[in-house]
Amino acid sequence: MIYLLSVLYAFVLILYVLWRPSIRNFGLPLLDSFVIGVFLFAAGSVVVWVEAIEYSSEVAHIGLLAGISGTLGASISARTLLGGAVDLSLAKRIRQISIGSGERFAVIFGLLLCTAVSIAFMFSIYLNEELFDLYYKSVILNEISLTPARIAMSSGEYGYFYPGYIKQVRDILFPILLVSVIIFRFGRIVDAILFASFFFVAAAGFLSGQRLVFAQFFLCILAAVLVDFFSRGRAARFSLLLSGSMGATTVAGMVFLTVMLGRLDIALSPDVAPARNVETKVSASQTESQPENVAQKNAVERKLAEIKRPEDAAVENDPASLSRTTKAAGASSELEPITAANGDVIVAPREADAEGKSASPRQATEVEVNLKRLEPVVSETVTAVSTQDSGVAIKKGTEVNADTPVAVPADTAAEPAKAPASDFYQLPRPIAAIVALVHRAIIAVPRENTISYEFWAVDAPTYGQGWITDLGGVKPGTQKQLSNVLSEANRGGQAGNSPMALAVDIFHNWGWVGVAVFPALFALVFAATDKILTLGNSPIFIGNKIFLFFSIPLMYSPFLILLYGGAVTISIIIYITILRSKLLGYFGLHPSHLRSV
Repeated sequence: MIYLLSVLYAFVLILYVLWRPSIRNFGLPLLDSFVIGVFLFAAGSVVVWVEAIEYSSEVAHIGLLAGISGTLGASISARTLLGGAVDLSLAKRIRQISIGSGERFAVIFGLLLCTAVSIAFMFSIYLNEELFDLYYKSVILNEISLTPARIAMSSGEYGYFYPGYIKQVRDILFPILLVSVIIFRFGRIVDAILFASFFFVAAAGFLSGQRLVFAQFFLCILAAVLVDFFSRGRAARFSLLLSGSMGATTVAGMVFLTVMLGRLDIALSPDVAPARNVETKVSASQTESQPENVAQKNAVERKLAEIKRPEDAAVENDPASLSRTTKAAGASSELEPITAANGDVIVAPREADAEGKSASPRQATEVEVNLKRLEPVVSETVTAVSTQDSGVAIKKGTEVNADTPVAVPADTAAEPAKAPASDFYQLPRPIAAIVALVHRAIIAVPRENTISYEFWAVDAPTYGQGWITDLGGVKPGTQKQLSNVLSEANRGGQAGNSPMALAVDIFHNWGWVGVAVFPALFALVFAATDKILTLGNSPIFIGNKIFLFFSIPLMYSPFLILLYGGAVTISIIIYITILRSKLLGYFGLHPSHLRSV
C-alpha cells in the first residue's frame, strides 16, 4: 500500500508543479511552503518505515495520505484562487508602493517594542538565581549543555517567563519588520533602530536556545536582499554591510547553539539513538594522567578484593568466559557504581547483604556484556580495568543505567570508542550543524512520532478535543500538554516538547477521514492568506508573507498556526484594515498606496 500511495503522491506533486502560483506575481508562494512541509514529513516517514521501526508503517500511511490531500488541495487552490490575471508583478508592485505614515509609525514602534521585550527577557533571567546559575554553567563555564537551561526556562520550572508571548514579539514580529525595512525605504533612522534592535533580539534568542529562530532570521534576511535586488536592480540601496553583518550573526548563532545544545552528539541512525542522552565531557588531562589511573585502579582492586571469587581468575583476557562468569555471579551480586577519587565512576559487583540478598532488585544476570554495542552508546573512551576484577570504569559524565548494556574490555589498554559510521562527528562544525538541522527537519519528527505511536493513537480520533486542549495553552501559565507526554516517551522528559506533525495531529483528532480532508482545507486557508498579503500593497504585508513562507512547515496544528505567526498575521491585517478605514487619519496616520507611474 505504501508503494501505491507513493506513486499517487508523485502524480499529485507533478500536478501541483503544473498549477502552482506564478513566482513573477507572487514571489515566494505560501502554497509552496505548505507543500514542502507536508512532503518533508511524508518523506521522513517513509525513511523511518525503511528503518523498520515498530508502527512505522502506520505513520508512513498517515504521512503519505496527508501529503496527497494537502498537495491536491494546494493544486486546486492555486488554480482557482491564485491562477487569475494579476495587474502587476510583485517586483513592479514593490517599486510602486509608497510608504504611509501609519506603517512607518508601526515599524518604529514595533522595533522598539522588540528591543524592550528582549531586554526585559534577559533581565528576568539574570534576576532568577537558579536559572541564571544554569546559564552560567553552560555559557561561561561550559560544564553542561544549554539544554537544561532552555528546558527549565520554557517549562517554567523556576518561574514563568511568558515564553509564548515573548515569542510573538521577538521571534515573529521582529523578522517581519526586518524584511520590510530591508526591502522598502524607511530611512536611515529606521535602519539604525533596526541594526541596534537586532543584536538585543539575537542575544535574547540565543538564551531561548532555539536554533530555528536563527535559521528563520537568516532565511528572511537572504530572501529580503534577493527580493530587493530583483525588484530594484542596481537601485537596491540597503546597506550590504548591515544585512551581511546580521546574516553572519544569525549563522554564527545557529552553529553555536547547535554545539551548546549538544546536537552534534545526536546520532542519525536509530541504532545509536541512545547517544542523545549521554553527555561525556572529559579533559585530556584526565585521560592521560597515569598516576590518577593507577590510584583509581588500586582503589577498585581493594574494593573487589573483599568479594573476589576463586573462579574469577579463569576469565582473564577471555570475554566469552567473562560473560558466563558475570551471569553466574548474578545470584549474589550486582553492579554497583563507585565514585573514585578523581571523580570517575567505577561499576563493580556489589556485595550481598547478610541475608544473601542484593541491595538492589536488579540482578547482574540482567546485564549483558556486549563489546559490539558499546560504540553506539558511548562516544568516549572507557577506562579499562582488568577483566578478572569483573569491573568497568566509565568516564565521568557518562550516565550509568542498569538498562544500558555494559562493555568490559579484555585487557588493560584504554582504547577510544569510534563514532558510528552513520553519524557526522568527524564533520566540521558548520557543516555538521547544517546536517543536524536537516536531520531534525526530515527524520527526527517522524521518528519521534513513530516511537510514541501508542501514546497518541490510543485515543484517536478525539473529534477535535485535542485541538481544544492545545488552544487552552494560549492562556498564561504552565500547562501540561500531550507533547510533554510524547517527549517523555522519547526519553526527553516531561519538561521537554515532542510535537505531533500535521498529519499525525490531524489523525489524532479526526482519524483517517480527517487526514484525507483537513490538509486540503489548510491549503485553501494559506492560499487566501497569500492573496491578501501579496495584493494588499503594504510593506508590512510583504514582510509578513516572506516570514510565513519559512514558518508554515512548522504549523502542525491550529494552535501552532497561531503560535508560529498566525496571531501576529491576524493582528497586522486588522491594523492595516483599520488604517485604511481612515479612523486613524485624525492622528496623522495614513496607509501606504501605489504610486502612479
